[in-house]
Amino acid sequence: MIKMFEDDKVYVAPDIDVNKYLNEGNEEALEEKINDKGGNNQIYVAEDFKEDFIELLKDDEKKIKQLVEDWKKIDYDPKLDKFIADLKSKFLNKKNNHSGKLVVFSESKETIEYVSDTLHDIGVNKILTISADNRKDKFPIILENFDANQEKADWKNDYNIIFTTEVLAEGINLHRSNVIVNYDVPWNSTRLMQRIGRVNRIGTEADELHVFNFYPSDKSDNQIKLTNTAIKKLQAFHSAFGEDSQIYSQLEEVGEAGLYGSKLKEEINETLLFLQELRDFKKNNINKFNQIKNIPKKSRISRKTSNVDSFINVDNASITYIKSEGHPGVFYKTDENNVVHELTFVNAAKIFKATTKEKAVKLPEYHHKQVSKALTHFKTIAKNIETKNVTKAQLSATEKKVITQLEFFISVAENEFIKHQLQRALDEIYKGSHRQLPNKLNKFFKSNTENDPQKVVENVFNEVLKSMNFSDTARIKQQRASLFSKPQIVISESYIEAK
Repeated sequence: MIKMFEDDKVYVAPDIDVNKYLNEGNEEALEEKINDKGGNNQIYVAEDFKEDFIELLKDDEKKIKQLVEDWKKIDYDPKLDKFIADLKSKFLNKKNNHSGKLVVFSESKETIEYVSDTLHDIGVNKILTISADNRKDKFPIILENFDANQEKADWKNDYNIIFTTEVLAEGINLHRSNVIVNYDVPWNSTRLMQRIGRVNRIGTEADELHVFNFYPSDKSDNQIKLTNTAIKKLQAFHSAFGEDSQIYSQLEEVGEAGLYGSKLKEEINETLLFLQELRDFKKNNINKFNQIKNIPKKSRISRKTSNVDSFINVDNASITYIKSEGHPGVFYKTDENNVVHELTFVNAAKIFKATTKEKAVKLPEYHHKQVSKALTHFKTIAKNIETKNVTKAQLSATEKKVITQLEFFISVAENEFIKHQLQRALDEIYKGSHRQLPNKLNKFFKSNTENDPQKVVENVFNEVLKSMNFSDTARIKQQRASLFSKPQIVISESYIEAK
């Protein structure tokens, strides 16, 4: 942050991993990402901040450096001691670990080097340590020792434990192991799921997976709230994918000595499993895949409920998959009372899943009515979203502050034209139509030194509002509408209760 101030370009982007882009030296991509995201993700200059802000930052830096020096005097590490104690009794125990392979993740290169060096010192060998520095060179070794998709003749056991940073959190298979230790818990829920996904792969020989998550002590967590934050973000991940809350509830149950959570079984990653199954099917059955891909829209079928392996009741119901030109699609179940329920991808996939030997049955009379109900429901939701405005509770702190200021100047403005433009700006903020507008207005009001309200009204119009093209609102409304335009029924299935 201090260097950003010195460069007079400060990135404030809560939705983007700014450090990742900066560490890679890819500022151009970062700025493009910020501009695309908009909202609370903005680029500021030093003068946008309070005058004492940089001094406070430097004071923080000084305190952090002192803290680092103080930590150098500490010569005991209960977390490392616990890891070493449980290495053989839990992590490599044959009861949990079917192959003797172990994957350990940390966000810090220094941490994995520190822990692996300590293990070497006490006689634990066959350890591979991976970071961005050596990933490319060690890639063949990783595959030979940890990827179960390699030909068994090529499997090696030169290394049984792999310590790695996030560099191996995606894009590689490590599923000869079925045990993961998160030596630190990432704040980003996606990263944790990506880590688990390295061993939760099609082709694993293990019946179940074990994930051990290390947490800070109660005293530390009272200060940084890591556990609570991580749990909330993990739950947000599952909510976004429509999955149930098993990760949330299990992470609440901190394990022995409050250091790591309970094991997570294979079902926590059902979405990724289905997607991986589809990828494997495409790879091994490309002709069949293309045949399925080319099935015409509005295809329909009927099945016996006895062939459906799902906890969701589909007796005398229909499932409809609907998408539009700008919408990726949604799954609806219309029950026997013609009530429409939205389904998650995972639940729909479980219902749709069938064996190659299953035979279709005659389409029931209620099929068309139930599918039409689903389509009508989709159109109703689309209309509601198209006309929806943002409520004040949904606004950011900056937007709320700007709205308060706009409301005041609207009440005192004497120039009717400018008053109308101020009101228009207020409406646009509620509509969310111009993402940059709240920040531009906030910047203006922060730098304003004029005491005469009429002068302020005139200046805000000339410096901000005059350049805004509020006619874009019609285009934005059109874009909203196009998101749900021309809905199509992709596929539908009806289910007949076995007599």
